[in-house]
Amino acid sequence: MKLILLDTEKFCRLNMLKEVTNPIVLDRGYTPTSDGLLSTYIFGTSTKDRKSTFAYIDLHCNVFHPVIYKYIRRMDNRVEGIIAGRVRVRVDSKTGYLVNDDEGSTGIDFLYNNWNKIKWPKNESKMRSDTIDLLAAYTKNEIFMSKQIVCPAFYRDVNLQSSKSGRPSIHKINRPYSKLIQLAGTLDNGDFAFNLNYTKFMIQKTTIEIYDYFKNRIEKKRGLIKQNLLGKSTDYGARLVITNEEFIYNSVEEMPTSFYKTGVPVSYCMAMAAPFFTGWIQNFFIREFEDYQYKYPGYDVENKKPIYVELEDPRIQFSDEVVHEMMEEYLHSYEHRFDPIYLKTKDKRFPKITFRFKGYSVADPEFDPHDPEKLLSQRPFTLTDLMYLAAVNICEDKHIYITRYPMSDHLGIFPCGIAVLSTTVTEKMMIDGKEYPFYPKVEVGKSSANAFKEVLTLSNCYLKALG
Repeated sequence: MKLILLDTEKFCRLNMLKEVTNPIVLDRGYTPTSDGLLSTYIFGTSTKDRKSTFAYIDLHCNVFHPVIYKYIRRMDNRVEGIIAGRVRVRVDSKTGYLVNDDEGSTGIDFLYNNWNKIKWPKNESKMRSDTIDLLAAYTKNEIFMSKQIVCPAFYRDVNLQSSKSGRPSIHKINRPYSKLIQLAGTLDNGDFAFNLNYTKFMIQKTTIEIYDYFKNRIEKKRGLIKQNLLGKSTDYGARLVITNEEFIYNSVEEMPTSFYKTGVPVSYCMAMAAPFFTGWIQNFFIREFEDYQYKYPGYDVENKKPIYVELEDPRIQFSDEVVHEMMEEYLHSYEHRFDPIYLKTKDKRFPKITFRFKGYSVADPEFDPHDPEKLLSQRPFTLTDLMYLAAVNICEDKHIYITRYPMSDHLGIFPCGIAVLSTTVTEKMMIDGKEYPFYPKVEVGKSSANAFKEVLTLSNCYLKALG
């Protein structure tokens, strides 16, 4: 998306906008003032008109466009003091740079009148160079503005239904608009240079306040652009931030991502393949129960020896609803991802027992998961273990389509295999004769809130092409 500075003078002229001159929003009887911010004369009476009709406030002076002000203030911290009348400068005749001078000039009018003479020194900072290039790309009339555009009344109308102390609720954006009208009106009163400079400085700050309000409404994840343009729901899809792979490996072969595989977090694999997860998890427990013939090792504290306890039917204790709750808990409760999974039994002495992790390190091939003493010494099997095993086994023969906006070329959308990402720290494990080189490092009892990767990790060879 390409954005350009709005030429407010041109916008007002082409759209024949009317001027708002009254800072008072409502008259007696809670009716809009005829020349105010909710005027029916200016903005119309129908919903269509009040949604589409703009107006303007005459500032009676020239101030920086809010975007330009933010850039130029970062580039030269004296600008704020110059506009407020606290710092005096002059334009050096040789270099065109602003030089501090107690006998020099000050105020926004000085900057406006000498704008075409002022030069900005460059240094090694790329951001500073980009800012200077930006200033050079626009004309003086685009960098400065003398009119503030007022958004249509529909989006900031009075709310008669939500009143406090018997008074209607006024939308908060109307306050800086009213303040701007009042400040602009004072410029015609008196000719005190200091007061005029400070008033113009307050006008500049109020235009920034208005700009920030609308900017915050449309930017980031909860902004209007994200919600209405990129926020379309797609079946079995997910939206992630793109990152590059970490350089913590000795060779390319050791990295989980490659040209053919993109790293996708377990939680997003789950969102994209939810029906597969439900079936896989249920079948996993059925296989486990059958493997132990519906009896699972527990520990008899009184006799201090392992015993086998008969389990309830896995189809009942891991029904669709139960599996769905487990998936929801993993998705939305980061701190519970290391919680153990318990099995219900038919033995009243042990109504539930801890399901044990039967994997082992590749460096310890002697482990026997069917030895009850060794199995009981293992850590509990957690939600993370279950969801990671499901994700790896479900996604190993599947591909995803990666779509990146804007789709302007062949790299806007492309297919790729899936490398399942889990915790930031992994280990190599063997489970049921299958090796998992990037198995999550599970620490039962510790917080798992910050232990997981939750971004899309692309192979580095893609990043330059994607810009």
